[in-house]
Amino acid sequence: MPPAHISDNRPDTQPADYEGIIQGALHFAA
Repeated sequence: MPPAHISDNRPDTQPADYEGIIQGALHFAA
């Protein structure tokens, strides 16, 4: 799965940013 910081507008502060990963995947799949 793509890194969160690719589609996440927030800095990668959390090692397990599942929210960013999910949003990133949604943007990637959209």
